[in-house]
Amino acid sequence: MTDGQPPPERLAEVSRLANQLAERVLSDHMAERPIPDGHIHALAKASQLLAEYGQEVSSLLAPIMDQIRARTAGEGEARERADGTQDEQ
Repeated sequence: MTDGQPPPERLAEVSRLANQLAERVLSDHMAERPIPDGHIHALAKASQLLAEYGQEVSSLLAPIMDQIRARTAGEGEARERADGTQDEQ
């Protein structure tokens, strides 16, 4: 009977794949190529899963998640400004 925790080899595979995807996202970001939302969601879920089970999260994920938060905040502010401008017209 298991304790509900995934086998260590499965968590290691999640970590390996998350690291590969993080490298790809970082490369795309640096080349100013668009990053699919699915990649961002996958990294966030993998990071959360690994942290939940006490596994090390790739050091690449922290700066990527920071950049995503900054981009998202900037997009939200731009939308608010556009909405405010439209209301005034």
